[in-house]
Amino acid sequence: MDAIKRFEKRWYDIQPMTILFYPEDVIATNPKLSGFSGTTFNPVFFPDPENWIIEDGGDDASAAFASWQPPQNLTPMYTGGYSDANVFGPLYNRLYEYKDWESKQIMPALATGHTVSDDGTKWVISLREGVTWHSSEPFTAEDVVFTWSMIMDPAYASPFNAAFTEIFGSPDAFKATGPLEVTVELPKFTIQFEHWVMNAMQVMPKHVLQGIAPGELRAHPFNTWNGAYEVALSDGSTYTAKGGVGTGPWVCEGQDQMRKAFVYTKNPNYWKDTPGNVQTYYLVNIQGSDAVLSALKSGEIDAHDPMYDIGSLVGTIDPSWGKVNTYDSYKWQHVCYNLKHPVFGTGVDTPLGRKDPSRAAEAAAYVRQAFSHAMPREQIVSEIASGFGAPGTVPMPFTAPEYDAETLKPIEYSLEIARDFMTKAGYVY
Repeated sequence: MDAIKRFEKRWYDIQPMTILFYPEDVIATNPKLSGFSGTTFNPVFFPDPENWIIEDGGDDASAAFASWQPPQNLTPMYTGGYSDANVFGPLYNRLYEYKDWESKQIMPALATGHTVSDDGTKWVISLREGVTWHSSEPFTAEDVVFTWSMIMDPAYASPFNAAFTEIFGSPDAFKATGPLEVTVELPKFTIQFEHWVMNAMQVMPKHVLQGIAPGELRAHPFNTWNGAYEVALSDGSTYTAKGGVGTGPWVCEGQDQMRKAFVYTKNPNYWKDTPGNVQTYYLVNIQGSDAVLSALKSGEIDAHDPMYDIGSLVGTIDPSWGKVNTYDSYKWQHVCYNLKHPVFGTGVDTPLGRKDPSRAAEAAAYVRQAFSHAMPREQIVSEIASGFGAPGTVPMPFTAPEYDAETLKPIEYSLEIARDFMTKAGYVY
């Protein structure tokens, strides 16, 4: 935490990139819907309809969620895209997952815990007992090893291949050391293993995917959710799948072409208790902010993702058909600088930099500070973000526990302060 605070203070002082504001996500929902939590792109939070309760919906309620763009791929190792993850996310689990958007607390999921060596290179991961895939096959350590091996196999052409290779070096770095235990020996410590591989990558089913050739997977119903296929099980029987097969709270029922929706039913054998009364869930693709609000008003959907950016339309939403919810988006809007620029990058062409080349970088920081104070953040939030956001300081979400609010005071809009910084850089007014 001390290192993070030092980073924040250093950034605040030299402004290598100006953080304009932290936007809020604005989502309208059915007023009868409770249990909805924010969804966002990074870190990816999927809709959690297993927690939704529809008032007066009984024990067999249905609900629908709107996502703007149609998906391109529905196999987790092929995409990190938001429109894809919205669709496949409810089917799968990761080793560790966020408890909820409000707390942003990481909790055990398919893993129940782990140990790690002092140098951060050797990990022993304990997996959850009693978890089954939608096909009824048991989840084991072999599924974790298979998932990571697939991503590292060039034949599958996963976009995560290079990153996994950087983290693991080779597939020899991990192995199943028990039915519910995976041991990992990294070539060197990297924070990416714990905070990306274990927390963000879904585990995929070996018993389903090992029978699909790498060159056939992208066009297979597992990835497209178009059509059905048979999965051979260890007891000699078969399971008819209509898309992806996961361990998650929702089972894929394919696509409803009439409704133009992806269809899910609640997993009766899910390993975790869920409070919702929604038993059938639909995800529909709707383009346009006005169109999504019309669908909410007519009762076609119950919630939508934040990509619709409905902040400017909040005044058109009547409480009788729409409840307005706001969430920290965990993102920021910023202004980038060319740090090779001779004035605001290297500073060599500032008056101070020319006079004393050893202070050129200092002069460039003064110029960037001047730029930062010349940006009316509160006005930008009010007029561009319709008031849904907060003025920015550093590239750290302001609701994150690591954000040092005591040090990171709001950057005042003041042309006088901006002029003072330019004067420090040697300019005369």
